[in-house]
Amino acid sequence: MGQFASLTNLTMPEVVSLFVQSVQDSAIALSDLNVIIQGLTPPSSGTPPPVYTDLSQAATAAILAANSDSAVLFPAIFPAILLPPSSQDAGVVLNYQPAGDTNLLTTQIMDDFLNWGIQQPKSEVAVMAASLQSQVDSSDFTPSTTYGQLDINNANPLEQVLGWVAAFGVCRTSYNPDGGFTQAVIYSFRAAVGVSELVTL
Repeated sequence: MGQFASLTNLTMPEVVSLFVQSVQDSAIALSDLNVIIQGLTPPSSGTPPPVYTDLSQAATAAILAANSDSAVLFPAIFPAILLPPSSQDAGVVLNYQPAGDTNLLTTQIMDDFLNWGIQQPKSEVAVMAASLQSQVDSSDFTPSTTYGQLDINNANPLEQVLGWVAAFGVCRTSYNPDGGFTQAVIYSFRAAVGVSELVTL
């Protein structure tokens, strides 16, 4: 699938540096990053984002836009679920391989859940990971947000569901000699457990 550069264990400058190092075609990467920034900046921010010409600044802004988008959408979709400030992950999937193995994504989500005190069977997370990858692959470079709800089986009858939101955008980083291109995925992911019913927007 690729390699995760996550803000849960790296600083923003470290994540951005790893992304910049993976870019071989700055022009196409900047173009895609600006689309991601425009597409994922919440309208509530008030003013349209600028067009970035610096790769590091654009990558930073894209990650922040994805994170802002997921932060705005989670309480809108799951108004009855309290989202702890720590229950968020954001960053870049480097060298993303479409339709690839989802084990790394499953592991990343399981690690997030462990850090957030959420117990969820790996089999359920694997299904969620496959759904997420399918949506990324079918996004056709359109920045998107997706969400879902999983049943929770635990001793507390009040904690019945897990709500999650993911915001993402695919960015081309270089062209390959065979005519294809390498990609990265800018992402933000949030999840929490509560009693909320899914809200249809």
